Amino acid sequence: MTPVANAGAPRAERDHVEFPDISWTAFDRYARYGALARAITANLGPGRHHALDVGDNSGYLRAFAPDLDVVSVDREGNDRPLEGTRLVLGDGARLPFPDGSFDVVVSCDALEHVPPVHRGGFLQELIRCTRDLVVVAAPFDTPGVAGSEELVRRFVGAVTGAPQPQLGEHAEHGLPSLDSTERTMGAAGMRVVSLGNGNLQDWVLGMFVKHQVVGRGGFLDLDIGFDVFYNMALQDRSQVGPYYRHLVIGRRSSEPLTGAPPIPPGPTLDAASLLGAILTSAPGSTGALTALAAVQEQQAEAFGHLMARLEGVEGALQHLMQRFDGTDGALELLLSRGDSAGPVNKGGRLSGLRRRLRREDDRP
Repeated sequence: MTPVANAGAPRAERDHVEFPDISWTAFDRYARYGALARAITANLGPGRHHALDVGDNSGYLRAFAPDLDVVSVDREGNDRPLEGTRLVLGDGARLPFPDGSFDVVVSCDALEHVPPVHRGGFLQELIRCTRDLVVVAAPFDTPGVAGSEELVRRFVGAVTGAPQPQLGEHAEHGLPSLDSTERTMGAAGMRVVSLGNGNLQDWVLGMFVKHQVVGRGGFLDLDIGFDVFYNMALQDRSQVGPYYRHLVIGRRSSEPLTGAPPIPPGPTLDAASLLGAILTSAPGSTGALTALAAVQEQQAEAFGHLMARLEGVEGALQHLMQRFDGTDGALELLLSRGDSAGPVNKGGRLSGLRRRLRREDDRP
């Protein structure tokens, strides 16, 4: 498992930022864990609720909701978890806890990595271990998501020269069904509500930007800088459709069930144009365009040399054809004269040559 990349102390400016202490984290993670934290607070209220996060080994839920008493479960450990992480090694399909051990059980971008035949059992385990609330966040098979992931997956391979394993596994398993997930939770006696999370267009452009700079030595600060910018200036767009992922919230008790409250609106920015400009100016993009221009210039120069040589060959060929035309005329004149007796046609040699030439001309 890749260690958690902690960017250090957050910026001092805290106004208008929902989760300022964790604003350095990846923009996509900020969107999904922010939505989880808001959904828990909206339904259970503030307080030290007992929470289980299935599929995370780094302690992100606690970072977004410090008041929660969080236990994380994952199949693998992490040698650099966030401070205060309590990790239990285990399988989400066989959770090592008694029934109803937690006030809330969440799973964040893990369901799509579960093989399809085990997804129902995985959801049943989340439901079994909660006393009240279950929140499942994942990219589901909703319009546009699979195509966007395939574009990003192939882009990452082309830019970095290495596969993107998470998206590769999404493609291998297929994305989970939103309707099926809602039915499974409803069949277990839970009331269910779903809401979108993460603007799909921003997710594609953001992944393009990050993979242009990540893996190119010396650009880690720029990678994190993009995340801080998005999380502090554009995070309200995570509630603007079309969506990359959805949250499915199920509640067992009779208490009111609600989705996460809206994020206060951020500054008015033309996000699509802004992200597009960042993408085209990112290190790697400029280098690739410069390299492409250099290749095109070299090809044009080579083509010019080739054409110059061909023009010389064409001139020589025309000169040679002119000489052949003169020779052909002289030969015709000579042959016409060779029909009469005389020294030049001694023994009928020119007549024989003319007959052979005519036979050559008659061949297909």
